[in-house]
Amino acid sequence: MSNDPHTLTATRALRLIEAGQLSSSDWVAACRERIRQREPEIRAWTYLDESVMDAVEARDRQGLGPSIP
Repeated sequence: MSNDPHTLTATRALRLIEAGQLSSSDWVAACRERIRQREPEIRAWTYLDESVMDAVEARDRQGLGPSIP
C-alpha cells in the first residue's frame, strides 16, 4: 500500500489517526489535493466545499475525533 494519505481506506486512516500517526487535517488535505490534481480529467465533482478544512480543524480542537472526507 502507498504511504500517500489519499490512498488510505477510511478504516485504515481512522486507525492511523487514533494511533497519532496521521492527523485528520493531513488526511483531508491530501484527499482535496488529489481531487484538484485529477478533477480536470475525471470531472466527477460538481461541488467541493472549500470550508471543509475549517470544520475538520474545529472538530480536532474540540476533541470530537477524526473527520472522514
